[in-house]
Amino acid sequence: MQEFVIYQDILQKGRQQEALALIKCEQLQKLTKKSAANVR
Repeated sequence: MQEFVIYQDILQKGRQQEALALIKCEQLQKLTKKSAANVR
């Protein structure tokens, strides 16, 4: 039973990292759009 709890914890941490990566990706896209607009 304890192994299952550890597995869930790893899954949650993995999802958090995934979510953070997505957020960073979105922020980078916004930044590149802004800088592209500034170049024009």
